[in-house]
Amino acid sequence: MIKKYSTAEKAALYLTILAVSIIIVGATIFITNGSWKLSSTLNETIVGQFGDFVGGLSGTLIGLVGIILYYSALKEQRKDIKISQESLSFQVKALNQQITEFQAQNEELTLTRRIYEQQSKTMRTQQFETHFYALLNLSNTIRESLNRSSESTDFAKPLYDRLIELSEIQPNDSFQISRAKSREAYNKLHLDPSQNIGKHFRTIHEIVRMINECDYLDNIDQYSSILKSQISDSEILLLYYHYGSQFGIQPNIVLKLRILSELPRYRKIEFQSLLKKCTVSELIQLHEFENWLSLFLARGFQTAKSLESLTPFEEELLYSKFEIFVRLVIDRNLKLTITIPKNNKMVIGNDDFKELIERHLYDFQFTGVFAEPRYDELHINVIAHVTSTQASYILNV
Repeated sequence: MIKKYSTAEKAALYLTILAVSIIIVGATIFITNGSWKLSSTLNETIVGQFGDFVGGLSGTLIGLVGIILYYSALKEQRKDIKISQESLSFQVKALNQQITEFQAQNEELTLTRRIYEQQSKTMRTQQFETHFYALLNLSNTIRESLNRSSESTDFAKPLYDRLIELSEIQPNDSFQISRAKSREAYNKLHLDPSQNIGKHFRTIHEIVRMINECDYLDNIDQYSSILKSQISDSEILLLYYHYGSQFGIQPNIVLKLRILSELPRYRKIEFQSLLKKCTVSELIQLHEFENWLSLFLARGFQTAKSLESLTPFEEELLYSKFEIFVRLVIDRNLKLTITIPKNNKMVIGNDDFKELIERHLYDFQFTGVFAEPRYDELHINVIAHVTSTQASYILNV
């Protein structure tokens, strides 16, 4: 392939030929027409004149050739730089296109992964529901069998009545003594082969354990609620004593899932010595008060946790049905002050009511969450006024 020269390169070539031609012509003229003599001594004057001629004319032309070639080289370099820039621009565009494609692929992979995770989660949820409802049906089947054996629509009610009998609670039994008796009584009831409640409670615990371990469930409370809806009040009471005994496994799971949240506190054996003589109407009113006081305490603890550590929680409310004032202060300790006017509407006597509050606090803070108290955590101070009685309970929390 014949190389094409630029105009500058051609001009430089022509000037170079011209310079060489001038040198040749000049040398010929100097040799033929000059006063050259062959001699061993060089005539420096003549040689100098010849050099001035060649250097003045040919040197200028050769210098011009150098400038032209330098300019040509600069232009070529600019072209190369422009070509390199264009090539780099194309590479950048190609790279950006690749990045865009990679991003699209990444988004597609992310979407695919989400779809896979959702499908996997759906499959796992379906598998869980299959096992959950199978165990729930098994639990209901066992419950129906127990109902038939006890000739009752609720097998747990006569069982719980039997548990109360075995506890042999006396009117003067303290909360601590009543609790010890109830635990011993449940151990006897559980080991009685004629009752056969162990299998039923193990099935319920398996359901509870399975719900707790399925952390991928979005609506875990829904399954806990379904399970609770199958359990009667008497059965919940039996479950409470079951998880508080040596046969109960992982009672913290039951608390976490709030399986015992509907537990009627004042129906516990620990309260029987105080409430045994109450009528049904009076028990209903006391259960309403128990729910109100428990919610008041729970809200107080929750609010105290959200406040700054140096800011105590303090609130006083009127329980209008009994016409008593309840004041709660939570700082480093819990202080519950109940003001009982002489003209109140309580359904039990003042002394029994003060004892009831003491047991309520122990059960709320300790035994109700399967913690064992030392029974020295609560300090009670009662002050009698002309028109009212003020009972203060200070609990170390």
